[in-house]
Amino acid sequence: MSAWGVTALLDWLGALPLGALYACLGAIAAAENVFPPLPADSVVAFGSFLAARGHGSALAAVAAVWIGNVAGAMGMYALGRRYGA
Repeated sequence: MSAWGVTALLDWLGALPLGALYACLGAIAAAENVFPPLPADSVVAFGSFLAARGHGSALAAVAAVWIGNVAGAMGMYALGRRYGA
């Protein structure tokens, strides 16, 4: 990969194992709870886009983002409950 364009990024993401791809999608969704301007909806759309290109499943992408978002929200709740607001 000599140039980092959109095509190179998509090729790189397409070469990732599915477990790593879904973990990245979930981690980005979990980070939305810490940094709200990070849009998890676009992560779902991006995962579905990759599924349409033949890499993974749209349902699995939605599930990974949902699980990541719930885990992030529960983590923030636990921190708030433990240390107060």
